[in-house]
Amino acid sequence: MTPTQVSPTGDTVPGKASPLGGALVLAVSMLVLATLGPERENLHLAVIPWTAAFLALLHLWRRHGAWIEAPVVLLGGAFLLRALFLLPVQDLSDDLFRYVWDGWVGIQGVPPYRYAPDDPVLAPFQEDMLFRNLNSPGWHSVYPPLSQLVFLLGGWVHDVTGWPASGRAVRVGFTLLEFAGVLAIWKALGASVPRRRAHLVLYAWNPLVLVTVAGSGHSEGGMILGVGLVLWGVAIRRGWLAWMGLALAVLSKGIPILLAPLLWRALGAEAGEGNDSRSAARPGPGWRDRVGEMLPAAIVALLLSLPFLRVSDLGLVWGSAQLYVSLFEFNAGLYALLREVGWRLAGVETGHWLGPALRWVAVGGAFWIGLRHAAGSVEHFARGSVLILSLYLVTATTVHPWYLLWVLPFLALTPTGRGPWMWASWAAFLTYLFYRGIAPTPLAVLFWGGMAALAVNAGRERLLRPLRKSAGRRKARWVAPSIRGSSLLDVGGGEGDMARALAPYLPGGMVLVVDPQPGAATLRDPAGQGSVDGRSIRGGSIRGDAAALPLPDRSVDTVLLSFVLHHTADPEQALAEALRVARRRVVVLESVYRGPPGGWEHRMLARADAWVNAHRGEGWMGRDAAPLRHRPVSEWTALAEGLGARIVTADRPRGSVHRVLRLALEPPEGPVPPAAGGDASERAAQAAEQFGAQPRQ
Repeated sequence: MTPTQVSPTGDTVPGKASPLGGALVLAVSMLVLATLGPERENLHLAVIPWTAAFLALLHLWRRHGAWIEAPVVLLGGAFLLRALFLLPVQDLSDDLFRYVWDGWVGIQGVPPYRYAPDDPVLAPFQEDMLFRNLNSPGWHSVYPPLSQLVFLLGGWVHDVTGWPASGRAVRVGFTLLEFAGVLAIWKALGASVPRRRAHLVLYAWNPLVLVTVAGSGHSEGGMILGVGLVLWGVAIRRGWLAWMGLALAVLSKGIPILLAPLLWRALGAEAGEGNDSRSAARPGPGWRDRVGEMLPAAIVALLLSLPFLRVSDLGLVWGSAQLYVSLFEFNAGLYALLREVGWRLAGVETGHWLGPALRWVAVGGAFWIGLRHAAGSVEHFARGSVLILSLYLVTATTVHPWYLLWVLPFLALTPTGRGPWMWASWAAFLTYLFYRGIAPTPLAVLFWGGMAALAVNAGRERLLRPLRKSAGRRKARWVAPSIRGSSLLDVGGGEGDMARALAPYLPGGMVLVVDPQPGAATLRDPAGQGSVDGRSIRGGSIRGDAAALPLPDRSVDTVLLSFVLHHTADPEQALAEALRVARRRVVVLESVYRGPPGGWEHRMLARADAWVNAHRGEGWMGRDAAPLRHRPVSEWTALAEGLGARIVTADRPRGSVHRVLRLALEPPEGPVPPAAGGDASERAAQAAEQFGAQPRQ
């Protein structure tokens, strides 16, 4: 029996390789990374195991999904990796000293928000090493109540044994909360689409998560618990659970409050709507029911906040938070770019107003996405959350590595942003090299530039769609002089851009599009007369294979093969079919190359073609299409002549960016070449009846 694997899309694919090699590389890389700390003095060495761990993780995810999604592997591996990174003591962040400080003064009965650490009231505490290592002793604490609860654990240990045990206690607390969040996301995946559970490994085994939570003890660990409960609650349609999760996330970090409008809509959507296909659709709860579901979360939030926060402290906390966002700048994206542009073009310093303006853009955009984005399933909610939090981070003045944990958990349920944010996970570690004297600007360019490139790559179909319309008009001008008669068949016409562009050249005529893609064009209702771009035209679109066209012999005047033959499994059969169906003319456009097969020009042509077409037809061309079969000019002309066609023209059209061959062919006289496919005649008869195509008598 041939072993099977599960690809990242959830499809089972054959495979022979064992996952043990990748797992071994991952385990050794993580062990070396943990042995190094990593600490500031050896960051340059830590980049090597860091990169190896990421490559091994991506390999396992892409090639061994079935093995990964076993609970003992995914969850057991996640637990062991977190335990590994709890052992060393890192110095990548000073925040852990502030966490223990807040807990230590809290244990002594001092409200953590009331006094800044350098306040004279706290003089008895200022002799401790914690105070000497604080990075902002003049600022009041801004960490929410759930985080303060974990800080108390560290404060108690510090009062008993001191540092570093107190720091490790905080790390253990946040790691346990974060791992509970991983379990909740696992449950959410099981409630929606179980076969996608392998995607969770991108978060659960992510080196950035391990270093920033288990290694550095950042408070995002508590937020992950809340996020996991939110996703689980949305997946199983339990509003009280989702709101409880959001409350815990906000009480740990604050930022997830931006997801509230989207969550409100998600919990009010029709149950079963794109969520769990096993459940029958039923109306979602009304607004009164949803408010009732929020009450338990509100009560828990109040109870968690009362021991730490007083109304009189709110102004102090807000003031410190405003100072933080105004004065701190690190690894900024859009903010840094716009600020630099303003300085270079106008010599104006824009930072004092640009940062606040972008924050309002982020908040406004978050509400707009929350109110407009689809919210009928947990996958929709995850995608909307990625968009909201990505917008906030892209416009932020400060993006520390651990901020990426705001987005990463959602990538287990949506492919949106998966590539860019996984790149960011790797590149974020390099921003720590600032401690080694490397200028922050090139590190930020690497971080954001890689994200931008991958975002463009992932969204290229939306970017290329308008260009295809323009290209359709240009190619229509190339082939128009070669069209004969009043009927045209566009084989492999895809979305129909070229067929629409050819409408002005066939007034009152007929245009058919034949394409195997799920997203093939629909020019009009085939039942009667219609129009394309305002011109009267008969025609439509049908699903079909270029190697077995569902039309009778000699049934259309002109057959068009526009950059199609190299995508077919058998170009000779496809061209023979075009010559069979055409009465007067076959027009071919093909990308060609010079040099030997497999040479640099051939390889570049194939790679460009694959990149441009990978997501067309709902991904059909990148997933199920035949291997590309580009040929040089001489082979295409020889193929046409070998099939008995007469070459009318063979040239390169003016305005083509790459090498393009334009062939105008006349079908052979005499017997029609035999058609392929045993059921071709039946499909041809159906098409003739539907579209009124009559063979020549």
